Parts: sequence; C-alpha cells; structure tokens
Amino acid sequence: GWSGHDCSVRCPGAMSAPCSNLGECVEGSCNCFLGFAGTNCSTECNGGAYNPCSHNGLCQHDGTCDCFPGYRFTDCSCECPGGAENVCHGRGACLGSCRCDCRMGFRGTNCSIDCPGGIDAHLNGQRVIIHECNGRGTCDGNGNCICDSGWSGPTCENGPYDWTLVILIALAALFILCLAFALYGMYRKRKRRLSERERKRNARKKLRLKKKGKKSGDKRDRSKKKGKINR
Repeated sequence: GWSGHDCSVRCPGAMSAPCSNLGECVEGSCNCFLGFAGTNCSTECNGGAYNPCSHNGLCQHDGTCDCFPGYRFTDCSCECPGGAENVCHGRGACLGSCRCDCRMGFRGTNCSIDCPGGIDAHLNGQRVIIHECNGRGTCDGNGNCICDSGWSGPTCENGPYDWTLVILIALAALFILCLAFALYGMYRKRKRRLSERERKRNARKKLRLKKKGKKSGDKRDRSKKKGKINR
C-alpha cells in the first residue's frame, strides 16, 4: 500500500488492495491495467475490461470512451454506415445513434443514393443535389421520386397533357371556317346584287327598245296617211 524510494507515499485504494489490485502503484499514482480507469483503477471502461471501448476508442479517466473517427455508442461498438474510412460516403454526418443524417439530395442508410432528376450544387463547400425530381415531387428514403399530382416518370418528367396547342389549332380552324362563311355570304350577296342590276338593266333596255319600236311604227303610220292625202 506504499510507494516511493523510501516507501513514504501511500498508494490509492485500500491498504490491502492498492490500486484495487487492478493497476500498478508508482510514486503514489496508479497505472491501471487495460480495461480499467480511475484514480484507484476501480472503474471498468465502457465495453468491459476484456473489450474496452470495443478497441475502437480510448478509455478516459472516468471510464467513458473517446471513440475513434467513424465509431459511435458509449462503448464505440458501432461503426458508422459507409465504414469508418468513408463515413456516410462523405455525404452526411454520423449521429450519436450511429445513423447517417444525409445532406440535401442524398438518400439511403449510408447516403450512397443520389436523388434523381436533380441539379448538382454546393452548400457550405459541400456537394448537394437541389431541385430533385425536377422540382415536381419528393425523393423518398430509397431514392425514388414520389411525383406530385399530374406528373409521372422516374424523375417526374412527364406532365399532364398540354391542350394549349390543340385549343389554338381548333380556334384557328374555327376562325378560318367563319371567315370562309363570311366571304361566301358576301360573294352570294354581291352576286345577287349584280344579277338584280343586270335584270333591271335588261328590263330598261327592253323598255327602251319597245318605246323605240312604237315610235318607229307611229312614224310609218303618219307617212302612210300623208301619202294618201297627197294622192
């Protein structure tokens, strides 16, 4: 229970069990055996004495674990999705629950899936995918697009049928048809007017011819009468 060059320094722990018999006393301090921590080595590291911090971290003075990058849980027993060397495929953050919090536009347990129909961009110096599913749907956890109403296709690229062109063509055809009827009506009206004028012109011409013939007859009658008188 004592240490020092003159054995004057007492070791931590009970006199009968210096360093809780779980470490070596040197100059009044305990050098704990692997898997134990604390001033008197009475604290077992998280993960157990035979598997401290799951050999994926460093046991601290209070027995807690300081996990190596890519490992989580109190005993560092969980390797982050994607692997310790490629945590969340570099597309998200590994949470304390050992799950990936993927950045915008990435899906999957390890963020390895790109959402379709998006545009590559950068946010805070990190790659993200914006405008996923062409902005017409939602990318689910499996990287599939759930399209908004009226849209379909793997990237929601197929929209509702656009009737604008059909309507414009129909209106143009209706306009042409109405114009044709109007022109035909004007033609018929003009033709009737010309026919009426021609009829009246012919009637006047006949009337003039009739009057002219009557005058000629009267002149012949007068000539005959005159000839009889002269005899």
